[in-house]
Amino acid sequence: MRFLLVALLGVVSVCASAGCGGGGDSEPAAPSAPGVLRALALQGAPAPETGGDFAAFDVTPPMDVADAGWAVFVARTTDKDAEQCAYVAQPSGDLLLAFRTVETVPDAAGGIISSIDAVWITEDGVLLVQVGISLDAGGRTQGLLSARVTGGAVTDKQDVLYDQRSMADIGLTGTLDSIRFHLAAFLPDEWVFVPVVTSAGDEALLRVFSDGTQLTALVKDEDPLSGGDTFLALQALGVDPIGYRYAFVAERDDNSRGIYVGVVGVALFGQVFEEGDALSEGVAADIPGPQPLLMDEPGRVLFKTVSSEDEDHLC
Repeated sequence: MRFLLVALLGVVSVCASAGCGGGGDSEPAAPSAPGVLRALALQGAPAPETGGDFAAFDVTPPMDVADAGWAVFVARTTDKDAEQCAYVAQPSGDLLLAFRTVETVPDAAGGIISSIDAVWITEDGVLLVQVGISLDAGGRTQGLLSARVTGGAVTDKQDVLYDQRSMADIGLTGTLDSIRFHLAAFLPDEWVFVPVVTSAGDEALLRVFSDGTQLTALVKDEDPLSGGDTFLALQALGVDPIGYRYAFVAERDDNSRGIYVGVVGVALFGQVFEEGDALSEGVAADIPGPQPLLMDEPGRVLFKTVSSEDEDHLC
């Protein structure tokens, strides 16, 4: 079986006549695709900038899209020096190879990319990738890398964040042990929000620019929360579209959970909801940790909780 990765590019009117949607005896317009269907990658076809062809895609291939027609995806190829590749599809539909396995990671100690596990892109053609690392003299095993598409070429490859770095400069104990990529957010203005765990077991939510500069901890182990509680761990994360506010499910020092909102640059956290709060039926008995916490620009938060009546509530 051959697999095809396609994209709908551009927007055209579904209706070609003034009678579309009208009454009377006019015939309804035939349905049509809302754009131009263009194949980006086809299994068995040559993989650009490699010595092989596209292989079968993963069941859930990492991919992302952004306004203005940008897309990024991870594909496997038959080239042993590029078994996984992160390709950027420009608004024109042309592909650019951004990162590949066996490529040396920037500014490290000889490590190479062993896997490409997640990708993000902005409407300005800035790419963020999650990679696994091997053969690194500094012991690095995972990290975030960035690149920029300028003038039809991939430029400015940067290291954003690696494991094994000392965390003393941002007030945490030990070295960076684990990056919780599945909760990361990459904003259009190139800011990255990502939770991490240190070798000492401390947890924190970090904010860093796409070039790896301006790393700060927004909330970290033992930070005070409103209501007299203390932050221990982050279970879910939501960031508003402009990166001004963020919401998180916090595990607290008394083993309970609450939902808090923070503002970048302000060391205070407003409580939105906590276990024990009243619901339409019963009280909140549980705020699930792994959940798609969502936040809009005005600061409204969408979350799930379970009542004492064992009923799910979306609030």
